[in-house]
Amino acid sequence: MTRDLLVDPSAKPLLSLLAFIDGQPVGHILFSKATIVGAPNIKASFLAPLAVIPKFQKQEVGGSLIKKGLELQTQ
Repeated sequence: MTRDLLVDPSAKPLLSLLAFIDGQPVGHILFSKATIVGAPNIKASFLAPLAVIPKFQKQEVGGSLIKKGLELQTQ
């Protein structure tokens, strides 16, 4: 599936965000454009990947990235 997304011309990256703590990158998120078959007028995106360095997991890094990403996409 991931390989299919890499060659799908309609799955274009829309937003990539990095989270930093004390100047160190600790998390990353990527939203990509998605097409819904049968509903071409609906704007959609998917979230993948979401990654947080294990030492910083369970500290709301991933949730903060998701929240900020959703905010930026709805502007």
